[in-house]
Amino acid sequence: MSPDHGDLVESLADRLVGFVNRPPTGEDSVVNYADPDTIRADFTSSVGLDFEAESPPHSAAALGAAAEAVLRWSVHTSHPRFINQNFAGPDPVGVMGDWLGSALNTTGSTYEVAPVFTLMERAVIDKLASLA
Repeated sequence: MSPDHGDLVESLADRLVGFVNRPPTGEDSVVNYADPDTIRADFTSSVGLDFEAESPPHSAAALGAAAEAVLRWSVHTSHPRFINQNFAGPDPVGVMGDWLGSALNTTGSTYEVAPVFTLMERAVIDKLASLA
């Protein structure tokens, strides 16, 4: 991992933890609605949305700017004024659990490759079975 990459990961992690811990509230927008051309133009200033066969890798600064664009243009489901009949905002502890699973990038297919996750899965299945 290059130093540039490590700085990017640390910067994005800090930004995302901050977003999870302090999501938009109050007078902040639930969504900054814009037409597709506006959002495309914003991404074009960092990484763009068109992929060419021989595109070079983007800089850490460009990837950071793209992450900010994702946060800027996405619906903030954790905002107190977000109401939806199908889903709610993320639970911060659940986000960290998801991050842990993603960071390990394992499978839950067998005990040999995922001992902790298969034991946790077994515990959840046993609990659900006891409730049924």
